[in-house]
Amino acid sequence: MNRKIDWRNIAKRTQGYSGADIANVLNEATLIATKTNKTSVTSGDINDAIEYMSTGKPLIDKNVKDEDKLTIAVHELGHAFQAACETDYDAIDKVTIIGTTNGAAGFTSFIPNESQELPKLEYMLKNIRVMMGGKMAEIIVFGIDNVTTGAVSDLSRAEKVAYTLV
Repeated sequence: MNRKIDWRNIAKRTQGYSGADIANVLNEATLIATKTNKTSVTSGDINDAIEYMSTGKPLIDKNVKDEDKLTIAVHELGHAFQAACETDYDAIDKVTIIGTTNGAAGFTSFIPNESQELPKLEYMLKNIRVMMGGKMAEIIVFGIDNVTTGAVSDLSRAEKVAYTLV
C-alpha cells in the first residue's frame, strides 16, 4: 500500500460496507494496481475498486449514438444540478456518461457528507429530489413526450426511499 493513501476519503466512500466488502475492495484495488504494473496500491486504485464494486466496470461502447450520449449527459447533469442546489447534501464525486457492466448507461456518484446509518427525513427527501433530477432534466430539455426509460432505476430507488418514510 502506498503511504499517501487518503484513508479518510476511503472511509467516507465505504460507509456501511462490511469487513468482507472492504476486503473485496482492497483485493480489487490490488488487481487494478497489478494490471497497471504498479509496485503499490494507490488511492486511485482503491477509488476505482469502490466504483467497480458499486456501479460495475466501465463498458466502452463505441457504437453509442451521439443522440443517446446527449440524453445520458442531460440526465446525469440533472442529478448533479439538483444535488448542487440542495443545501448540505452529499458532495458530487463523479459524473460520467460511460456505461457500466452493471447496466447503467451513465451515473452520478456522491461522497456522503456524514454517516447515513439513520438518515433524517430532510436528507431522505433531498435524496429523492436528486434521484428525480435526471428525469426532470430530460423533461426540461427534450419535452415530456421525449423522456426516455433511463430513469427506471432512479424511480425504483426513490420508491424504496419513500417506502421507508411511511
